[in-house]
Amino acid sequence: MTPMTLLTLLLFGGLGLGLGLAHFHGLRRDTRRYLARGVRAEIVAGHAARLLATAAVFLLVARSGVVPLLAALLGFIAARFVAVAAARRPS
Repeated sequence: MTPMTLLTLLLFGGLGLGLGLAHFHGLRRDTRRYLARGVRAEIVAGHAARLLATAAVFLLVARSGVVPLLAALLGFIAARFVAVAAARRPS
């Protein structure tokens, strides 16, 4: 593995982790808003915007190649595990 490939893995993995943490934080916030206020247009719009933003970032990463895409996806999945662990922790 070349140093450039390792750097690519680390940078895009970090990007995926950050994106995932933001995505799952938004998902938790949206879920709480749905439960507190019911389904309202502004909540649905925020939910759709979060999904579109996540998809847009992954599309941009995919233009960089398969290695960056896989690294970002692994970071995103790692963020999911972090988010689930945080949600299971008693408040």
